[in-house]
Amino acid sequence: MKTLEEIIADCAKIATVPEGTWEADQERLRREEVRDELEATIPRDLRWARFNAPELAGRVVGGADPVARSQAAVRCQYVVWMGHAGTGKTSLATAALRAWSRDAKRAAMFGRAHHLGTARIQQRAGSGEAPIVARAIAAPLLLIDDLGAEAQTQNNAIADVIRDRFDEEKPLWFTTGLTANEVAARYDGGAVRRIFERAMVIQLVRPEPA
Repeated sequence: MKTLEEIIADCAKIATVPEGTWEADQERLRREEVRDELEATIPRDLRWARFNAPELAGRVVGGADPVARSQAAVRCQYVVWMGHAGTGKTSLATAALRAWSRDAKRAAMFGRAHHLGTARIQQRAGSGEAPIVARAIAAPLLLIDDLGAEAQTQNNAIADVIRDRFDEEKPLWFTTGLTANEVAARYDGGAVRRIFERAMVIQLVRPEPA
C-alpha cells in the first residue's frame, strides 16, 4: 500500500499541466479575447500605435523622452498626456493602453471625448444609462481621448465618468489640449485636481523655431 507521501506525489504529477494542453489553450483564448475587446474600441487610424511601431518616433514631438515616460506610465493609475494637436499624445496613449492590457490581461477601453460627451443626448429618454457611458465607468482602465474638445452640453457624461472612477479608485488616463486649470474648470474640479496631483503628466511641446 502506498504511503500518504507517495499518494500526494502522484497527485502532484497528475495536476502538472504541460504546455499545449487545454489550460494553455484557454489562456491563449483569454488573451485573444482581451486583445479583441480593446481593439474594438480603438479607432482604425490608430491600429498601428504600439511602442515597437517604427513610425511612432516620427509622430511624437520631444524625442525619446515622452516615449520612455509613456512606457513607464503603464504602471500608473492616473496618466495625462498634454499637448496641442499633432504632438503625438494620442499615439503614445494608445500604445500605452495596449501595453497595459497585455500585461494586466484585462481589456482596457479607448473612449473619444466627443462620443462620451454626446452619448446621453442620443439615448432615448427612460431607457437607462447610455451603453458607452456605462462601459466607460465599468472598464478596468479607461482612456478618454481629447478631453475638453467635445461640445459643452447639459447632459455631458464626462464629469460623472471622471467622478465615479475617481471615487472607486479605478485607473483613468486622458489626453487633452487644455491646461490642468482649464480641465478642472470644465468638469468636476475637485476630482480633476486630485487626479492631476497624483497623475504622471506627460507634456508634449513643439520646440521653438530657431
